[in-house]
Amino acid sequence: MRKIILIILFAISVLPSCNKDDDQIIDDKVDILLMTGMYLRADINDEPLLYGNPNINNDGVMISPNPMREVFNITSFTADKISKVWIVEANPQKKHQDVNFSEALKNVTYDESELTRLARLTSGGLDSKNVTINIEDLQPGYFRVFIKTGKSLRWDNIYISNGNDISIEDIVSFWK
Repeated sequence: MRKIILIILFAISVLPSCNKDDDQIIDDKVDILLMTGMYLRADINDEPLLYGNPNINNDGVMISPNPMREVFNITSFTADKISKVWIVEANPQKKHQDVNFSEALKNVTYDESELTRLARLTSGGLDSKNVTINIEDLQPGYFRVFIKTGKSLRWDNIYISNGNDISIEDIVSFWK
């Protein structure tokens, strides 16, 4: 009887500290708000300049210019047209600089309802391979752009400089 009481007391003291989430590893490399780098380009024809280690999945789409003011363009080089765009405020951090994001993000996607909830700007009802997005109402800062083409979701990292006199050197120095 004494053993049973000790086992029950042990179980009562241990069970509250157990959490079903303890066995789950939280992988912040795929955090929807995390931004670990970006490509800068003035024009779609420019070779992009790499800063940090971008956690992006932009195969088949290109954003220009970056950084941007008031408007920017998205071009799809895939067979599918762009149907929707979400712009989400990012949390830029100089971490995961040694991660191969092409591999880490290969099977990652984000829920459209979560994108809608987080978006500072959403453009829906699009049906084109080239779209221009007006961002003049957004505050300056780092953002992530999520682009729906067909059934695929792609994303890139940007800097919006509306009304801000930040220089390219300031952006570059942040990522060094």
